[in-house]
Amino acid sequence: MDPYYEDYQSNFGADTQIILALGRAVTARDRFAAEKAKAFFLKHTAKLFEQVDVFATPATSIVAPEMLEDAVKGGESNLVNLVRLLRYAVFANLMGAPSITFPVGQTQRGSGGFETGENLPVAMMLTAKWWEEHVLLRMAHAAEHLREQPLQPPQRELRPKNVGGN
Repeated sequence: MDPYYEDYQSNFGADTQIILALGRAVTARDRFAAEKAKAFFLKHTAKLFEQVDVFATPATSIVAPEMLEDAVKGGESNLVNLVRLLRYAVFANLMGAPSITFPVGQTQRGSGGFETGENLPVAMMLTAKWWEEHVLLRMAHAAEHLREQPLQPPQRELRPKNVGGN
């Protein structure tokens, strides 16, 4: 990346430039420690899947956050929201375990302490054993058909209004 970084740096948003800078700061010792930790978690994940076929978590720990208008042009680096949005996905991603998210409902004004609007999507994430994607697809399909009423569109725009000339 470094030979091309200076030539193409202006093509990256501020958020991507921060991630690239953090990546360049990782040492070989850091990488070795991370691989050692990953091996530990892989071992224990395999033991978990001896007892269950899948495990379920919320897809995110927050509903869709407000998107600032200037985030479209310059990107956004909101680490608090990023951690909240990815809280449950990190484990499966690091372990290489297949996961699927699917809608299970919607928020109501004031539910769960959310004052951001009604009908914001809420989703579930299922994670399965390695090479068991078919189980996830069947379970997500079944879950979507259990819903008694179709989901309604959110009552607020989930993207800035000035995107694409709108």
